[in-house]
Amino acid sequence: MHALALSALIFGLGLGAFSEPSFIPLYLLILVIFAGLIHRADRRYLVILFVSPLLAYGSLSLYYGSGSPDQVRIEDVQSYRVTASYLGRRYLVEGLPEEFRPGDIIEGKFSFERMKVNKDGFKGKLTVQDYKRSVDFLSGIKEFKERLFHELVYIYGYDKGSLIGSLVLGYRTELFQDRMGSMRTLGILHILSISGFHIALLEDVLKRLKLGRSAVWVILLYGILVDSVSSYRAVLMCLYRAAGHAFRRDPDPVTGLSTAFFLQSLMKPYLVFNFGFLLTYFSTLGIILLGKKVKSRFSGFPEILAGPLAMTISALTFSMPFLIILEGGLSLGVFLGNLVMVPLYTIITYLSFIVVIFMGVEPLTVLLRPLVGAFFDLSLHLGEAISVMTLKLHLLPLLSIYPALLVISYLSIRKNLLKTLSVILLLCLLYVLPLFDSLEVINRNGKGLVRVTSGFRVYEIMDDRLNEKEYLPLDSPMEFLIRGNQVSIVKGYSRGSTPVISINGKRLKVKSSLGYYNGMSIEMKIIFLKGKVLRVR
Repeated sequence: MHALALSALIFGLGLGAFSEPSFIPLYLLILVIFAGLIHRADRRYLVILFVSPLLAYGSLSLYYGSGSPDQVRIEDVQSYRVTASYLGRRYLVEGLPEEFRPGDIIEGKFSFERMKVNKDGFKGKLTVQDYKRSVDFLSGIKEFKERLFHELVYIYGYDKGSLIGSLVLGYRTELFQDRMGSMRTLGILHILSISGFHIALLEDVLKRLKLGRSAVWVILLYGILVDSVSSYRAVLMCLYRAAGHAFRRDPDPVTGLSTAFFLQSLMKPYLVFNFGFLLTYFSTLGIILLGKKVKSRFSGFPEILAGPLAMTISALTFSMPFLIILEGGLSLGVFLGNLVMVPLYTIITYLSFIVVIFMGVEPLTVLLRPLVGAFFDLSLHLGEAISVMTLKLHLLPLLSIYPALLVISYLSIRKNLLKTLSVILLLCLLYVLPLFDSLEVINRNGKGLVRVTSGFRVYEIMDDRLNEKEYLPLDSPMEFLIRGNQVSIVKGYSRGSTPVISINGKRLKVKSSLGYYNGMSIEMKIIFLKGKVLRVR
């Protein structure tokens, strides 16, 4: 095991333990297990068990320990809050008008109100009274990026312009909702800027152009332009590889990934609570460790099929728990999506780079417009068509046993017990398929989601006042007849409260307001079986 990889793992777990006291007993147990394993291998590794927790504690103390800043940089301006940062620390700022832009520097007198440790990394609230605005080089970069994005939307329309901006500039929140919905269903959101996919393609192009060390500076400047967590991860890994080649050392990819994780979480410890951040790291780890091995199992398949299938399976192996928590399950369309849509979106990403580079050249823009229209429209309609034909597996029940399932799978493959593994996976599949009519109340980021399964059909219902487009809107009472039982679902008493559920006229005892949960978890599950109503959770 690589020393830096082990250090990064213990460091990340330490950040979670020091932030959540309830996690400390489990963390201590993990340290004891590691100590026993390391003691047999190399006693020098025991230093990691002492240094990594100290670094984790120091990182949190440094991030949340200092007082109020005298200036901040605006990150985001919305109707209900302004987000700002100073030396990597994030703040909520009150008392500022909305005409400020991301990148502006605000200097003034701030009153500081400390906040509890949270997954968004907000150290506290700042209230400003007397202030002045200034700009610098980074402000100019952010303004240039914003102006470029709006120009793309103006020239190519909202769907195409927002997609180009997402792929090349990192504007994920501006993506066209219909396109984003089909991409989420097909499990290919990772090809957007959230995973550094665009930087990997750029690095490949620069390598083919044989730019040498200049390519590193291009990628570094591009990472600053995009300015996202995933882009910096990709940039750090690129810098690690460049440093390895410069010093004539083998740039081991696991160590490079661990270095990036360590540096990012050291500077911003709140990232360990962000499932999107963990998802991209564990997906990359799966591809690094298992990509070639899994691909060898598809030796009889054509390369055009073996490559995407191997990448999908290896990426999902370690990232599955985070994907389940974020989405509640997995669409079987993820395999078809990676097989068909990823190559198409790769072409679109290359086109997006060309569009942005030659933005001011009018003749090229005229020539590119029909080509962009053809590929972008094809990806939208093809993605919508494929997503309709997919089946989503609701895997939340498997979350608690996933580590054990992973260990069993590893041992079965190592002992060449593939038939046994196939039986186990088949049983797990039967366990999550909608074989029984049921009703579930799910906590989705603190909001009540009701999932009704009846006759192999699944209905996911949420209060329409929450404006969640991927779910059925509860704008009026809904009635279901399930195995002879009358189920009624109506709106909660306030926006964000849990819907009121009644079975045969008897109201279920469900909390009207669910506490915030980072992801999705099952609060209650009821199964309808042979005329009986059984609560199993």
